Amino acid sequence: MAEISEQQEQVGAAIRIFNRNVEEFNNGIQMFPGSLINAMLNRKQPINSFTDAQAQAGFDYKPNL
Repeated sequence: MAEISEQQEQVGAAIRIFNRNVEEFNNGIQMFPGSLINAMLNRKQPINSFTDAQAQAGFDYKPNL
């Protein structure tokens, strides 16, 4: 059981790293001077970060407002 928990933590960490890198990439192609270079040469599109809709649907957090 501990092995499954450890694997879940590793997957979560990998997803966080991926999403952080996606955010940095998207910022790089949208901010000056990267936006100019991207518009003229690369024409790269922003990437969507990873989300797990099924996991989010099962998460019942409601803040105390």
